[in-house]
Amino acid sequence: MVMPLFNFYLKDIHSTVPTSVYMQSKYNCYERLMLTTGEKILPAHWDFTKKRAVSKFNRLEYPAINDWLDKMEMAGKDYFRTCKFQGYIPNAAELKAHLEQKFNLNPKPIVVVPEPVRITLLGFLNRFIETEVNNKAEATIFTYKTCRRHLIGFSKYLGKKDFYFEEINEDFYNGFIQYLNSQNFAKNTVGKQIKVLKTILNASADRGINTNLFFKSKIFKKPLEDVDKIYLSEKEIQDIYKVDLTSEGKSYQAVRDLFIIACYTGFRFSDFSTLTKEHISEHFITKTTMKTRAKVVIPIHPIVREILAKYDNEIPRSYTNAYVNGHLKEIAKKAKINGDVEIIKTIAGKTARNIYKKWELVSTHAGRRSFATNSYLAGVPAISIMKLTSHKSEAVFLKYICVSELENAELIQGHEFFNPQTFNSIIKN
Repeated sequence: MVMPLFNFYLKDIHSTVPTSVYMQSKYNCYERLMLTTGEKILPAHWDFTKKRAVSKFNRLEYPAINDWLDKMEMAGKDYFRTCKFQGYIPNAAELKAHLEQKFNLNPKPIVVVPEPVRITLLGFLNRFIETEVNNKAEATIFTYKTCRRHLIGFSKYLGKKDFYFEEINEDFYNGFIQYLNSQNFAKNTVGKQIKVLKTILNASADRGINTNLFFKSKIFKKPLEDVDKIYLSEKEIQDIYKVDLTSEGKSYQAVRDLFIIACYTGFRFSDFSTLTKEHISEHFITKTTMKTRAKVVIPIHPIVREILAKYDNEIPRSYTNAYVNGHLKEIAKKAKINGDVEIIKTIAGKTARNIYKKWELVSTHAGRRSFATNSYLAGVPAISIMKLTSHKSEAVFLKYICVSELENAELIQGHEFFNPQTFNSIIKN
């Protein structure tokens, strides 16, 4: 086959502005090559016979354009000749692809891969709360939202809008604690926020969103201190149960009775305030706890039975926790729960010592603590009490046992280990 001709044409011969120069070739009857050269020229400066730029116009770029067109024509012929030597005739598509690649006439657009959107701590926390709102108790969701509020406050304090996960380091940890201390929080309140934050960071790591595991280090620990929490002895509970509240009205009586139920069931406020007839059988109260979703079955104490009979098992309507706590302090004061209690705790990073009257510290949660302590002092096995209080961790449960050194000694005094007669039998065996 004869070598095909390669000619150059203008896209628009009537254009008044530079127009594109095309390379064209026809061969083998049906093969037609049409290829842009990447050059432009005014039609008035184009020689339609020679198919080249007119050099008489003394434009510096025209010799370069002609040289470029010569090279393209030569390259087309060389490729055609090489293919023919190898025994085949290239089609127009192959010829076009060869010339485009050789002269970079159809460069592929640079693919810009957008950087993945970096998920921030607060961004994740917002989504986490949305997904967990139907899976967690309302009180738990409230703790997540509280932690979010403090993180927002901390970010504003630093002049930031949010935090990236890689920023969760020792400086972040120390700074967040200092910020919480600046809000005059107690040490255990600060610790609770760190605990919730660790829960959130764990969730982000479990989902593969956060690869920074600094929060698992020993440095990132929850501040904690033992603070004396009160419990009420059996006598004090009886004093509250028997105190005359006739002049205070039915709401005070209902609050007192609800609290007494807590003292003999170990229920949290969210549980004893939502008791209904359906939870009560002849011998037991069966309820799924609001916080942990654990099912508990609690024997009905004789005093609880008296209260239930008083209301025909229709528990008084629930009040808010704050409302109940306010009334409880007044009731405890009226019942002369007057012992002095020293409370030592760290607030805003400083140790504070204060003496309170015991009635000032009575709250709904004191009922739960009183139940755990009094049943323990009565000899109920700890494992059985944990079943009733739905505690899974013995370490957490033991914090509810408010037993003094003397009470503990008195409790185990009757054990056979401390009895001379039974101890001798132990030695012999």
